[in-house]
Amino acid sequence: MEGDDGNTKVKVIARVRPILTQDGISSGEEECLVKMPLEEPGKTILRIPTHINQNPYKASAQYKKDSSGSGLKEYWFDQAVFSADVSSDSYMENQSFYRSIGPEVVDDLYKGFNMCILAYGQTGTGKTFTMMGHDAEQDGIIPMLARDILQRRDQLVLQRINSEVSMTYVELYNEQARDLLTDQHGDNKGRVREHPVRGPYVEGLREIQVNEFEDFMTALKEGNARRSTAATGSNKNSSRSHAIVTLALKQTRFGPSRGKTGDEIGYAKEQLVSNIKLVDLAGSERMAKTKLYSQQSRMKEGTLINQSLSVLGRCINLLSQNTSNKPSKMHVIPYRESVLTYLLKENLAGNSKSYMIFCISPSDFEETLHTLNYANQVKSIKTSARTNVVQLDLASASEDGAQKDQLIESLRSEIDLISSKLADTTLSSEQSYADTLVSYLEAELGKLKFENRFVKSIIAQKEDLILELKSHMRYIDQDASSSIEKAGAMLSKSHFMHTLMTKTQAELTTIDRNLASFDPSKIL
Repeated sequence: MEGDDGNTKVKVIARVRPILTQDGISSGEEECLVKMPLEEPGKTILRIPTHINQNPYKASAQYKKDSSGSGLKEYWFDQAVFSADVSSDSYMENQSFYRSIGPEVVDDLYKGFNMCILAYGQTGTGKTFTMMGHDAEQDGIIPMLARDILQRRDQLVLQRINSEVSMTYVELYNEQARDLLTDQHGDNKGRVREHPVRGPYVEGLREIQVNEFEDFMTALKEGNARRSTAATGSNKNSSRSHAIVTLALKQTRFGPSRGKTGDEIGYAKEQLVSNIKLVDLAGSERMAKTKLYSQQSRMKEGTLINQSLSVLGRCINLLSQNTSNKPSKMHVIPYRESVLTYLLKENLAGNSKSYMIFCISPSDFEETLHTLNYANQVKSIKTSARTNVVQLDLASASEDGAQKDQLIESLRSEIDLISSKLADTTLSSEQSYADTLVSYLEAELGKLKFENRFVKSIIAQKEDLILELKSHMRYIDQDASSSIEKAGAMLSKSHFMHTLMTKTQAELTTIDRNLASFDPSKIL
């Protein structure tokens, strides 16, 4: 993806899932149809099986050997993720895969860009495992991304940035949008509307504030439990709907005002509003593989899944033609022919930085070929990503403390006045003013809550500094005690040596006197 604003290419990633028992091949790279050389990042090689090359009825050129006669088809993507064989040097599990893209996604989200990560592929190719993960094994992209977003939020508090994260979770089942964060027995079907600024959205979705990672995981698990799934001939837990988790991020940047100390948050300077859509698509299906001939409801689901994916394919095909070097004419994109493409309109060609993960099978040649050819088209699509920054009115920043107190008193008087009129049934203009007032007070309450977090963070930072200083003091105290003990020992040794030298000198003096008066003749 090049550039921070303007045209941005959709980032295309191919990922081959692990070899499973039902694939009918043994574990090992030599039997896998897909290779992704470690020394050539982004390269994906699809081996054409011998029985297809030798079949005279396979007349389509896409099944035949390439011009070199090698029986291989080569593709180049932004990234190739090999997860087929754990013994391979190029093997990459969920966590390593996330680390390769996650930090960049979080950075761009906090810069104010709208983001999208979409997993596409045939049923049973590991889309849900890639996006959601598995409780007993490892997290997927969605939980790991949410954890990093919340950690970044906490890290920015001391930079006077208040980050609020909210979540919605919707599934598109049989071309209807259903809220997964409300009870299935309730009225949870929403209509798709289009906002002039935010673009298409589902009306009436429950939006929850995400304060802790545990809150997010609880909501995600509840939503997954309500999602439509069923067993098919190719996947015992097949998703029967497209699922979209949206994390909305609102950042308010504060700056200290004149005359304010560095420990006060000051006034709001600007606001960044962005979101990320995390899309787990239902897999494309062939009746011969799913074997749902006698199940009318399952057949209807599969038909509508394929229909929506077909519209998505047409949209991508026309978008790739529109963004080619010299298009003969600009095509009209049929977004409205499916709820899926309508909701993803901005992410496919609008204000968004988008990633598409194409999940493929290590053993199914035809489906893998179709998916890789599809991914090849997506490489040319460009979006128009831009940062969503709103410069806030700084007029209030020039008010001194007395003016602010007067404003608060005035607002309190207005609250009392409106409260006295609440019993009246004719509250047209008053009610409108009351709504404005409530919005203002909610914003002030949000600011106070952030100021509380900001002060707590400063206190925590200073407490850490105090603990560090205490640790240094303990070290210095221990070092000083050790030095005193050594000095004492040296002093004691010096005193002993001095006493010894004094006594030795006295003895030498006595010997000298005795020698001076010694007369050998007296002895002889």
